Amino acid sequence: METGVSLIAETFEYKVSHEYRICADVYRPAKSEGSAPVILWIHGGSFISGCRKKFSTTRENHLRGFLSDGYTVVAIDYRLAPETTLPGICQDVIDAYNWITSQGPELFQVDPGNIAVVGYSAGGFLALHCGYRAITKPRAIVSVSGYGDVLGGWSSEPFFYENDYAEPTFAEIEKFIRTTAVTSSKGCAAERARIREFLRRTGTWAEGVCGVDPTKDPERFKSISPLYNIAPDYPPTLLVHGEADTNVPFQQSVKLAKELKRYSISYKLISIPHGVHGFETKMAADPNVKESFKEILNFLKKYLQTDGKISSSKKFTHPGKY
Repeated sequence: METGVSLIAETFEYKVSHEYRICADVYRPAKSEGSAPVILWIHGGSFISGCRKKFSTTRENHLRGFLSDGYTVVAIDYRLAPETTLPGICQDVIDAYNWITSQGPELFQVDPGNIAVVGYSAGGFLALHCGYRAITKPRAIVSVSGYGDVLGGWSSEPFFYENDYAEPTFAEIEKFIRTTAVTSSKGCAAERARIREFLRRTGTWAEGVCGVDPTKDPERFKSISPLYNIAPDYPPTLLVHGEADTNVPFQQSVKLAKELKRYSISYKLISIPHGVHGFETKMAADPNVKESFKEILNFLKKYLQTDGKISSSKKFTHPGKY
């Protein structure tokens, strides 16, 4: 991996309304002939926090690795919960994906039929969501510490972070919740962390993210949950997950792997022994973690073309609004 690759981004607004503007940062490879393959990069943060510009040193190196291999990377923001509920968040990501495939060729010279989606944690959920919801099918999906549904017990049970603050109260976090859409935690990271902490501690995270208790209307949330929407034409998928992840259980990726196998989808599940949530940053020196990123690069090379020729775009069957 070339650590000396310059990280210079061009910023675009991919979705604009009278209430908000949502941005994407486009990083281009130093050398590119013709139309570059493109990676849609989706940050995590429990749907509550996160920012397209917030890279740890490890993820910066991941970004440099993608650029070194000739990919254009589009890192996006999206509206955050609880101000925006999960269906709206999913729609933002699909709108970003569709913007890349429709506007990307002209704006930043990418091949709309040569796209992959990479996401971490909640971003993994959103990456997997693109596999059945985008108008044109991605050629590959990578989910790191991701999950396929928000209906399991893990999402509605109290969870306590290792580096807990003093326990937040509803009165405290209520003042942090805005009346307008929040599209990034830049400038308000501590506030967003407190909201997330409160919802996870009280076992109300799923309800806070979805707007209602998803167990009371499971069919509505099954329609946006990847686990329940795997089909024979789902894209090749790489799942990477830590076996010791207590934030998002390893079994979430195991369940997804079983569904992918059931439909004969090309997939691979890479388990990280003793891997915790955020292992790629917290355990960056671990040989298994280093190897997992090499596996990601190899996986992308297998399914994305880097010869500059325009690929044929495959239409998918479930476009549209929620």
